[in-house]
Amino acid sequence: MARLEVIPVGLSESDLVPRGVVGSLVADATHLQIFLGSLDGVEQISGRTEFGDVLVDHGVEPRGEGADDADEGRFGRNVGEVVLEGGDVGIGESAVRAAVVDGSIATVAPITSHTCRYGRPAFIYGVGANRRYSMTGDSEDPNADVQYHLEVSADDVADTVLLPGNPERLEKIVDHWDDHEIRAHHREYRTATGSYEGTPISVTSTGIGSPSAAIAVEELARVGSETFIRVGSCGALQEDMAVGDLVISTGGVRQEGTSDEYVREDYPATADYEVVAALVAAAERLDYDYHTGITMSADSFYAGQGRPGYDEFEAAGADELVDQLVEANVKNIEMEASAIFTLANIYGLRSGAVCSVYANRQTGEFRTEGESRAAETATLATHLLAKMDEKKREAGAERWHPGLSLAE
Repeated sequence: MARLEVIPVGLSESDLVPRGVVGSLVADATHLQIFLGSLDGVEQISGRTEFGDVLVDHGVEPRGEGADDADEGRFGRNVGEVVLEGGDVGIGESAVRAAVVDGSIATVAPITSHTCRYGRPAFIYGVGANRRYSMTGDSEDPNADVQYHLEVSADDVADTVLLPGNPERLEKIVDHWDDHEIRAHHREYRTATGSYEGTPISVTSTGIGSPSAAIAVEELARVGSETFIRVGSCGALQEDMAVGDLVISTGGVRQEGTSDEYVREDYPATADYEVVAALVAAAERLDYDYHTGITMSADSFYAGQGRPGYDEFEAAGADELVDQLVEANVKNIEMEASAIFTLANIYGLRSGAVCSVYANRQTGEFRTEGESRAAETATLATHLLAKMDEKKREAGAERWHPGLSLAE
């Protein structure tokens, strides 16, 4: 497979081979050249033939010594090899096109500290067909086509997105759909889109914790998603909640710190009642045991949830935490829901959560059970939400209510 690398203007062709580079790109303010070839020789390709969607930005001043390390940290996912598809190549504001060798799709290995003729580095930061990433040069543009962490665009996701934590849970979720296609996978964020009973649906894994879940909500909202349903696991707090049961959250105790970065601490974290109603209706139709109520979201799996840390360390108040939550009729503990609820409310979006009980903190019982039930419930709830929205449109109502029946 061909490969591209940004190199300084004036580098000779012979310099490419000793470094093991089988392809390179040379750019300045007015000129772009592509070298593609193998260790046996290098062929210079010019003209306006098609290669891939690579945008070269020469408008950023060089960063001096140590720029390689600094830029690799700053540009994260854009440094290294990434698959390209057909599309335009741009340098500055003038577009050129490069070539596919033997029909191969090339990859890019940008070297961001190398400078061009006029002392400005050439950055390759746009990858994929007709896409430009959301962080370029010295600025951050949250409204660009492809989101920085999730690597998705508006064409990749549906209006409703399921949000599991574990990327491996994605496969168990899409098993309940009629069809699906993987759209992106970067870090902990893995996204698939498909359909269920004719309703478009997406899933994006968030990783563990509210900080990464908030990034997912932010970037999904930027590309047009409007409803978010967390699909996860939890620890139950009430004694009558069995392992394998579902917990449908109506609101959250904000013991995570992410939502504090957005709004004052007494702002409530509440699930959207339409999402709650859809999840309850789905659980009822599927005949799954479920509970509704308040969820506590923590930032720590161990000390923050009243568990001992390493070497039996106990956080202040840890011995009283579970009892206090039980007395307040909090149903369960997990690590993402309250941040998702808070951000969705701030942005005028819908959100909810359904979690399978893996452990009961009162009885000490633990089993990884009910994961598929949560996935199936959230999937059916997405379809029911679409029907709710249709009923609202037909009735000219702004919000769904029990008077708008969901009967088949």
